[in-house]
Amino acid sequence: MTVEAALDRGAACNTPEPDLARVLDEELDRLPTRFRLPVVLCEVHERTVAQAAAELGLPVGTLASRLSGGRGSRPGCAGAA
Repeated sequence: MTVEAALDRGAACNTPEPDLARVLDEELDRLPTRFRLPVVLCEVHERTVAQAAAELGLPVGTLASRLSGGRGSRPGCAGAA
């Protein structure tokens, strides 16, 4: 299955793979809000770190730190430290 097919929510899925959107939502919901908001703004909504920082009223360094923490806070997941 290609990445495009996996992301196409309207496509029929005849494989035993879990619904990607559901899994992503569940993982994002497990993050504390202070990490979840930066991850969603930067990774899902494609904001730059500066844009997300301004939107949340945070210094750029704080947002970058929280984004890093959110990316690495799920042991065993891609990007985890």
